[in-house]
Amino acid sequence: NCAGQITKHSVDVDSSLYTSNNAISAQRLGSLIDLASNTFSLQDESLGSVNVGQGSTAAVGGDPHITQWNGNKYSYHGECDLVYATAPSFEDGLGLDVHIRTTIDTSFSYVEAVAIRVGDFVLNINKDGAWIDNMQISDFPAEEGPFAITNTQKNKMPIYVISVVNKKVITVKVPGHGYLFVQMFANGIQSGEMHGLMGEYPSGKLIGRDGVSEFVNTNEYGEEWQVQPFEGMLFLEARESEFVACKYPNKKAVATARKLRSQEGFDLLAEEACQHLDTSIDYEFCVEDVLTTGDVRIAAGYY
Repeated sequence: NCAGQITKHSVDVDSSLYTSNNAISAQRLGSLIDLASNTFSLQDESLGSVNVGQGSTAAVGGDPHITQWNGNKYSYHGECDLVYATAPSFEDGLGLDVHIRTTIDTSFSYVEAVAIRVGDFVLNINKDGAWIDNMQISDFPAEEGPFAITNTQKNKMPIYVISVVNKKVITVKVPGHGYLFVQMFANGIQSGEMHGLMGEYPSGKLIGRDGVSEFVNTNEYGEEWQVQPFEGMLFLEARESEFVACKYPNKKAVATARKLRSQEGFDLLAEEACQHLDTSIDYEFCVEDVLTTGDVRIAAGYY
């Protein structure tokens, strides 16, 4: 099932996103674009994660924002390969590893690719398609080893649903310019057997590799879960900065980009694009991402 080529998907911007009857208040917009303000504290890594309630899933996307298993949320903007999830005892020792590759694009970072290893099989997904063991999938649905993968379209946005041993485990959305959104489900995961960037399952606590240390500073936590040489390189290609310290976007460039987008009228586009979100924190993350990237299509990736 893994041969040939898959057609690349283009994404058209919905013209309706360019109209809005409601404007973001000056106070709210100011909190989004002013890095020095304490109003939008979600961007301060020293404050740790913000509690928004229990959740049965974990997710990452945007300028990366992470939803932990307990529903808490935090942001991590470092560029490196990261262990999003690891569960060596998954499915009676078959094992599950999910790595994400984050990349800086001028003033922001995003999830460029995800690699999922189950047993001896590795599935890769990026903006150009999906591969199992370096063989590009040309037809969906596809099955190979423990994986079953579907690829549906929503407004020309690819949405991959990945099942492992007949259990839905991961979905991957690829909106806009290829800023991936990855969501994990707790199917088949036992209490305490999974750790990584999204926290320990099911507590969501930011527990380090030693299984004991609990982190508060989310930059330090992200660096704790940078992929190490012993964990292997699961992606299609190695990057030049493999296994070197994570690097971060320039804060001045971030502030400049957001202010510029606001001056260009992107505040109204951002509000319209993000109005479907249920929580104020997700809404603010979404608006921030549109202002930072200048791409309203990124709003479609939010779960």
